[in-house]
Amino acid sequence: MPAKIPVNKILLKGYYGFGNLGDDILMIVSYNLLKEKYPEASIDIFSNHTPNLNGFKRSSAYNQYIWQLLGEEPELIDWTSKKEYDLVFNGGGGVFFDVKQGSAVYGVINTIFKVAGSRVAHRVDRLLRVAFNKPRHIRFRKQHGVGIGIGPYSKRSTLFFRHLAEIGSFEALFVRDDVSMQFLASMSFAGQRFKFTDLAFLSDYWVPEKLKAKKEKTFGNKLGILLQDVPSRQEELFSAVEGFLSSVTDAEVTFLSFDKNHDQEYIRRFSSRHRLVVWDPEVISMESFLEILASQNIIITARAHGAILGALLGVVPICLGVSPKLEHVSQFFPNGGLLVKPPFDQQRLSVAWEKARHDYTELRERLQEDVMANRTVAQEGKQKLFEIR
Repeated sequence: MPAKIPVNKILLKGYYGFGNLGDDILMIVSYNLLKEKYPEASIDIFSNHTPNLNGFKRSSAYNQYIWQLLGEEPELIDWTSKKEYDLVFNGGGGVFFDVKQGSAVYGVINTIFKVAGSRVAHRVDRLLRVAFNKPRHIRFRKQHGVGIGIGPYSKRSTLFFRHLAEIGSFEALFVRDDVSMQFLASMSFAGQRFKFTDLAFLSDYWVPEKLKAKKEKTFGNKLGILLQDVPSRQEELFSAVEGFLSSVTDAEVTFLSFDKNHDQEYIRRFSSRHRLVVWDPEVISMESFLEILASQNIIITARAHGAILGALLGVVPICLGVSPKLEHVSQFFPNGGLLVKPPFDQQRLSVAWEKARHDYTELRERLQEDVMANRTVAQEGKQKLFEIR
C-alpha cells in the first residue's frame, strides 16, 4: 500500500473578501474545518477582491477584513499569484453556473463536451494550455469542494467548457442539493461525489455564543426584509415590496443588506425611507449584525443565505424565487419556510406574510426540525470529508 502523501500547504478558495456575508460565513466554516482536519498545515486564502481585479473601487487592503473575521492572518493571494499547493479546497457557494447565451459556436462546443464528460474536458484544457503556453498560475496535487452548487447552464453558455474542465480536476465533490448531483452525473464526473447541504449548517463554527442558546421566541411583529440588486425582475420586485409595505401598518420592519458592494441600487432606493442595516465589515461586527438578524420573527429574503442564516438563528424564512437557486434553497425548509414565486406583486407578498404571522408558532417548530435535518446531513458529510485523504 503506497504511503500517504502529507498535506502541508492548502489553498482555501471561494468568493472571499468581497464583503458578502454569506460567503464570509462559508469562509469561516471552511477555514476552521481545514484547521481541524489538517492541524499542521499552512492555509492560504484566495481572494480576488484586490486592485488586480477590473473595476476594483475599494482600498487596496480592503480584503484584510478577513483577518478580523478569522482571528488569524493567513496569506491572501489572488489570480496573479504563482504558487503550488498540496490541496486546493473550494469552500461552498454556487460558483459553477452560467445562464447567459453566447454564440451558436458555444452551443456546438458545449454539446460535444457534455457528451465527452468532465475528465475529457480537463485533459483537453491541459493540452490547450501547453499548446498555447498558458500554464495555470496555481498548481495543486489534488482538489476538493464542499457545499458546492452546480448549474444551471444555458445551452450556449460561454463558461460551460471552462467550468467542466475545472470540475474534472476535482478528486471529491460534496454538492449542496439534488439538482447539483444531477448536473454532476450528467457531466460524467469520475471523482468521489456526495450529497451534502450548505456549509453554513455547520453552525457551531460561526454562530456567536450568545446566540447559540435556543430561546423561545414569541411573535412580536418583527419583519426583516433582505433584497438585492437582481439581473431580472428588479423593478417588479422592488415595486411589489413598496406596495406591500404600504399595507403593513403594524409590523416593525428592518431592511438588511448582505453585500454593500453589489446592493447599491437596493440600498439607494430603500435606505432613505426605512431602517436599513448593511453588512459592511469595516463598520459593523459580524456578531452585531447577526444579533439584528436573529431579533426578527420573519424574514422575506431574495438571498439564499438570508434564508439559511435566518433559519439557523430561529427566523422563519419567506424565500423570494428570484432565481432557481432561491427555489432550491427553499427546499431546505419544506415544513418551516414559505416560497413566493414570480411574478411578484403586493398581494402575493401580503398572503405569505399573513400566513407566516398566523402560523408562526407552528412554522417555527417545524423550522427547527428542518434545520436539525440539515445539520445532521452536514455533520455526516463532515465525517465523510475527514475520512478522505
